[in-house]
Amino acid sequence: MKAWIHISMVLTIITGSIASKAQQANCRLFHTGKYRIIDTANKSDILIDRNDSLETRMIYRQKPGTTKEAYEMQVVFTLHWINDCSYTAKLVKTVIPTPKGERSLPVEKKTLTVKILKSSNDAYLERGIFNDKHHSSYTYVVYKL
Repeated sequence: MKAWIHISMVLTIITGSIASKAQQANCRLFHTGKYRIIDTANKSDILIDRNDSLETRMIYRQKPGTTKEAYEMQVVFTLHWINDCSYTAKLVKTVIPTPKGERSLPVEKKTLTVKILKSSNDAYLERGIFNDKHHSSYTYVVYKL
């Protein structure tokens, strides 16, 4: 009986280790490409364009009283990959639309730490934590386009 429990524990550890490595290997699939986040809580749609060192997020928000979305803001980050599943994103540019075109906002010294928690072939679960005095965070499902 003790031998069976020992074998069971070893198999559980090995299986967990293999699953963890497989999940980490999948994170590299999301280092570059185009993605979409549907944020139902804030009634917004976020389109992401990412290469190894730069990420642009276009944020569209539902207009009050309608079902139509309007372009609200563009946010640009420089990226530093910590490992295959984590990166830091430093805010470098924020642009908002105005009646006369677009206007850049003053850049706040914000850094976002992002970790890919789970992944599949076409989506991943992302948790982001802002490195500010509030340490606000979010969790989104991010879909590959």
